[in-house]
Formats: sequence, structure tokens, C-alpha cells
Amino acid sequence: MRKIDKKILTAAICILLGAGLLYAQGPGFGLRGKAGPGFLAAVLDLTDAQKAKAEAIFADARQQGKPVMDQLRSGREAMAAAVKANDTAKIKQLADSQAALLSQLIAIQNQAMAQFYATLTPEQKAKADKIQSRIKERIGERIRKPRF
Repeated sequence: MRKIDKKILTAAICILLGAGLLYAQGPGFGLRGKAGPGFLAAVLDLTDAQKAKAEAIFADARQQGKPVMDQLRSGREAMAAAVKANDTAKIKQLADSQAALLSQLIAIQNQAMAQFYATLTPEQKAKADKIQSRIKERIGERIRKPRF
């Protein structure tokens, strides 16, 4: 798979995961009113049982990810200090540590999405796949546009 395709796929997965996590967060969260509560439920026409299962899946993912997020935050602070001190060895060590933490977080998010996807009907999976394809196309268009 080409490097650009991997970036597009990763971005599309993150967007879908983000929508799922936003859905699970409940009222008060949203992305310009489009990916807020009910987004997945409305677009995929989830049943009440599926909504409850999604909330449980993404709440569990948030709980698993919280310590990782806290470690990432601490790592960013340490990285800022290492940059200011021009400590290249510490920067490399912290970058490796941050990469491992990001890997854990991506695994947690994707495992949650896999669990959620498994709860969908074939029709809902087709809708989700179509949304993911559109997102991938839009991201690809943005990447190909010149930035100057």
C-alpha cells in the first residue's frame, strides 16, 4: 500500500472513530453540529439496543485510553522541556515513548470500532463503508490540493 493511501486510510478510520467517540460522550459534544450525539444513530439508523451497546463499547475504550492519554500529555510536557534544553538524546527517547503510546491508543480505538462494527447489520455496514469511502475521497482531495 502506498504511503499516501495509508495516511488516507488512517485519517478515515480516525474520523469514524472520532464520530463514534463523540456519539458515546453524550450531549454537549459535537463537531460543528454534524458529528455530535446521535450522528451515528441517525446516519446508520441504530436500534436502541445498538445505541446502548455502542455507548458501552466506546465508554470502555475511553476508560482504557485515559491512562494512555495522561501519559501522552506528560510526554508532550517532557518533550517541550527537552526541546528547550536542546537534549537530543532525551528528544529521541521521548519520541520513541510517545510513538509506543500512540500505537496503544490506536489499537484501543480500532478494537472499539471493530466491536461496534460487529454489532451492525449488513445494511448498516454498507452505509458505514460508504461513509468511510466518502471521507477517504475528501481527505485525498485535500491532500492533493496545493497549499500555496
